[in-house]
Amino acid sequence: MIYSDVYPEIDGYNKQRLSYIFGILSACHSYLKRTSKIELTYQEHVHTHKLELFQYYKVLEEECKKVCFIDGLNYKNIAGLDNLNFDHFNEEVCKNIHASTVSALADMVQALVSMYVDLQANGLVSRQGVYKHYVLGMLASLEGRNEARSNSTDCEKLLAVLCEIELNYDSCKEYIQTLPATDISYIIGRYYTLCFPCNLARSQPQEPSWKEPLCMLITLWIKLVDDIPRQPTDASSYERTGYLDSNRLTHCMSAFRQLLINNEITVHQGWDAISMFVQVGFNSEIIMDTSHFCRAMILSGCGFKTVVEVYHGGQENLESVNADSRNPLDLLELYGASTDGCLSDLIEGSCESQALLHKLLSSLSQSVGEHADSLEMIRSGVWGKLIAFSENMQLGSQLRVYALQLMQCITGRNLKSLPNEIVSQVEPWESWYEPGASDSLADEGSTPSCSITASLVALRSNQMVTAVLPDASITPENLSSLDSAVSCFLHLSERASSVESVAVLEAVLEEWEQLFSSPKEEYVQPQDSPKEASDWSDGWDDGWEALPEELENPAQKQDGASTLSVHPLHSCWMEIIRKLAGLGELQKIIELLDRASSKHSRLLEDEEAHRLLELLSAAPNCFMALKIMLLLPYEAPQLQCLQTVEAKIREGTASTSSTADDHELLPLVLSSGALQKIAGEEGYSKLFSHTCHLVGQLARSFQSDLCAHWEAESKMNQKSLLFAKVLLPCFISELVLKGQYLLAGFIVSRWMHTPASLGLVDVVEPGLRRYLEGQVAQAQAQQQVGESDASFAEDELSISRTMSSLRLKFVSLLQAALVALPSQEP
Repeated sequence: MIYSDVYPEIDGYNKQRLSYIFGILSACHSYLKRTSKIELTYQEHVHTHKLELFQYYKVLEEECKKVCFIDGLNYKNIAGLDNLNFDHFNEEVCKNIHASTVSALADMVQALVSMYVDLQANGLVSRQGVYKHYVLGMLASLEGRNEARSNSTDCEKLLAVLCEIELNYDSCKEYIQTLPATDISYIIGRYYTLCFPCNLARSQPQEPSWKEPLCMLITLWIKLVDDIPRQPTDASSYERTGYLDSNRLTHCMSAFRQLLINNEITVHQGWDAISMFVQVGFNSEIIMDTSHFCRAMILSGCGFKTVVEVYHGGQENLESVNADSRNPLDLLELYGASTDGCLSDLIEGSCESQALLHKLLSSLSQSVGEHADSLEMIRSGVWGKLIAFSENMQLGSQLRVYALQLMQCITGRNLKSLPNEIVSQVEPWESWYEPGASDSLADEGSTPSCSITASLVALRSNQMVTAVLPDASITPENLSSLDSAVSCFLHLSERASSVESVAVLEAVLEEWEQLFSSPKEEYVQPQDSPKEASDWSDGWDDGWEALPEELENPAQKQDGASTLSVHPLHSCWMEIIRKLAGLGELQKIIELLDRASSKHSRLLEDEEAHRLLELLSAAPNCFMALKIMLLLPYEAPQLQCLQTVEAKIREGTASTSSTADDHELLPLVLSSGALQKIAGEEGYSKLFSHTCHLVGQLARSFQSDLCAHWEAESKMNQKSLLFAKVLLPCFISELVLKGQYLLAGFIVSRWMHTPASLGLVDVVEPGLRRYLEGQVAQAQAQQQVGESDASFAEDELSISRTMSSLRLKFVSLLQAALVALPSQEP
């Protein structure tokens, strides 16, 4: 009757009634068992428990009472009258696992499944399965919340998240510890990853305020690692790179945290290392293999000293008697494997590999006292891998050039020729001696600096030359000495017959300069790119008060030039200029000499300057020849050229109309000091008159542009603006210094459109003084606020370095002119 009528009518959620029925059935079967009045027969089941029926019902009764408080549990899905409900048992248990029910369900499952012998064959969830399901559910919930707020994580929120994770772990810890070791490692790996917000993997923070959450994260990691079951290390199975003892990682992380607290590891490096460690992925072996953690430190740019301390922090706690905690070969293998990995990724075209390799090399930059021998050995190992990579002819030339550039940057020499990305990211190695070199690579010289630089220059030169001269070849041996380099270049120039080929040879020669330049030309700020070093379009008024002594004695410029050394490759540059002149490319010669004016050496010798003047004497435009001569620091050929131009103007053979609006001639006349020679001199009256006429034409052009700008609100012509802001004030000042007060005042009065009715004599001197004072005040005001009225487009200026030199002495020139004006009578 109970089987057929009562039990089917009871709801499975009514566990009190079910437990009462199970109790009655247990008592009945127990009585029948004792009295043996009725022979009991049992239905055969696939899964047969090992208990008598009265015992079976007794277990069901007791376990049903214990879980009565779980409202959502349908006990009929757990057990039936004859056997457990194998079809729905696991599902019913799992869907009711919560923080308040996990222990009770685990105990119930343990009691019920223990009735069977073949537990695994039955496929029923175990006590450990209940705990694992609960822990994984909690983890999934945390991961979902973290993913939802990952895009808005800040310092304070991360601290709160870490606290939440730690509380969650503490609540689950007792359940985690009951699981098998593999499950523990897997779950702790999930917690590891959960601690690190995914958005921080994209951009690691650098602010000091992020140190606290980073230290808290590492502390939580240490706590997690400590709970991994220990795996004793067998001395006989010890290997240098495979220490699977979680205790080692604990000590490594503790050392890492202390270095972070002591600011020996920066916040950015710390987050970078942690991010890289997370990206490796987690499993039982990786978590306990500290080489992965140390490799992450290396590829995040942490200094060698900190890597050693962290690595040895874990090694010193090994119980293996054969493990040498100070064995430098371990770190050598670690750095070697990391370098090999970066180079392999580089070959495959990985975008990230370059940045990682830069950080790896920078981690070896600082010399250390205690571990100097280990550092030297590891540096040599990494250096050798770079050499092998650069000499691998199966690789593309770009990769080989890149490796040589890295090696050159490591030496700290000739940095100005390297890409800014490398110079700014790779720190030179302190106290590093290139293998086979007798002198420190920090020393400078005028001979080829080292074999690495020569190889790099030769390889890059080949890349450029073969584009126009396919059969040409440049080897490091060609660059081993100055004589061999000059001979090689002159041989190449014999085959250059076009503007394109000459341009390539010019680029090759600039590449060679790093091998043969003087020490003054070597230095360049590591963070400044070559473009930034020569860019003068921003902050054009910087340094205006420099060089006042030059203005007191204009001849000093020529004297200073005579003290400069001649460029070692001057004969090669002369060949370039000769080729350009033969091709009629005089404008390119001007641009070349203007760029060379910023160097700390003379591009040509005095004799070569005279030869160049003879070469240019046949040029149809004598003013082009004059501009070229004014760019050279030699007075004799300049005077000779000035006399030639004066003679041609007098003869009428010089085409002055072509220079009527010349924006190059005036700056060159001013910067070279030629105006001081021709102003007021009878022998140069025609040339001086032409110069004054040029000033008038440029002034008219500026004022026309200004009117058009006011009317149409269009952009001002940059060259016209340059004339008004720099060239005209400089020209006026030079006239005053030469004693041409009346002419200077006349030009100013015309510039200011002074009415003729005021009388020229009455306004010349006050107007001139007022003009110069206004220019000085305006320039100094801009200098104080660090602003400029004008921004000149560099591509519009072919003599930008010349203009830069004028701007350097602008204020001093104006002040000197004011002092030179006659004092006003009371």
